[in-house]
Amino acid sequence: MSTSKDLYQVLEIPTDADDVTLKKAYRRLAKRYHPDLNKGSADAEERFKEVAYAHQVLSDPEKRRLYDQFGHDGLVEGFDPKTYEHASSWQGFTGNANAGAGAGVNFGDLLGGLFSHMAAGGPMPGGFASGFAKAPASQPAEDIDLKQKVSLRDVAAGTSVEVRYPRRTQCKRCYGQGAEPGSQARVCGVCNGLGRNKLSHGSVLSGQPCHSCNGTGRRIETVCRKCAGVGVTQEEQILKVRIPQGARDQGRVRVRGKGHVDKNGQCGDLLVRLEVHNDTQFERRGDDLYVTLPIPIPEAVLGAVIDVPTLTGSLKMTIPPGTDANRRLRLKGKGMPKRDQIAGDLYVSVQIVVPRHIDKLSQGLIEHFAELNPQNPRE
Repeated sequence: MSTSKDLYQVLEIPTDADDVTLKKAYRRLAKRYHPDLNKGSADAEERFKEVAYAHQVLSDPEKRRLYDQFGHDGLVEGFDPKTYEHASSWQGFTGNANAGAGAGVNFGDLLGGLFSHMAAGGPMPGGFASGFAKAPASQPAEDIDLKQKVSLRDVAAGTSVEVRYPRRTQCKRCYGQGAEPGSQARVCGVCNGLGRNKLSHGSVLSGQPCHSCNGTGRRIETVCRKCAGVGVTQEEQILKVRIPQGARDQGRVRVRGKGHVDKNGQCGDLLVRLEVHNDTQFERRGDDLYVTLPIPIPEAVLGAVIDVPTLTGSLKMTIPPGTDANRRLRLKGKGMPKRDQIAGDLYVSVQIVVPRHIDKLSQGLIEHFAELNPQNPRE
């Protein structure tokens, strides 16, 4: 098998590790991930194969030399260091535009076309001249944007929610190589493994990907039957995501390394956008909460100590005697909790409930009360 991961990192050793250190690291990791000690664990089996492959390469002096100098390209069957270095030397060409006329290449035409392409908004061909522009860097793995509905109470508690989403990940059958296990990936004979087209008269590289290998520099004999040669598959990911306490509606939670995975094993991030539902009892305004609480006439007139609901339970609150309807009382620090910060406030609006039906005794008492208190609030 082959892998696109750094082989020294796989074995957890420095690049200048000697043979003794290499052997000790291999024995330690092989024992840790051995299938007999991790029955049923696909991850352990995968790591065991990676460790074995890394040891196979780095314990061979010639393979280690090629890997140190050329990376994974040097391990592909049919790799020719001379061809690689020869073509690479052309990538650094920055000489006179007419210097190569004797070789059958009109560099004036070549550079004229190159600059016309750039003036039209096109990119500098990555395989041509590093003196003009650097070769294009590998693109970061793709992030995943996901919307998740949560309740106000989930946000107040800072709880974890389960999310499910489709995610592209490195193929576990071919480890991103695109080749069926046992099948050989050979250096492309058209571009000599460089992934770029060449001009018909020489080794100068153009900016176009090689039509034979689609820019990969390799030709696969038998493509992987699981990923059809692309090196990635799509799977459903199930993940627990921690909601920050006090998070706002449309706030975003970043989970690093849980986005799409490319064929080289690089991971993007998962970006969870929160949609906080309205609560049937509480209204949120910033970090403050508002609730309406009904009380009977006697409590409004005489005052009382009552239970007030909060997002985390109930607490006692004093209703002052003579409380008017719609009076707003504040409970400091009892609003929306915030992680490592002072919480908002809870505002309680009093709603006085007038009975619709009363008996004759109660009616007589109220009439007597009216006689004793003849004031008119409308005057």
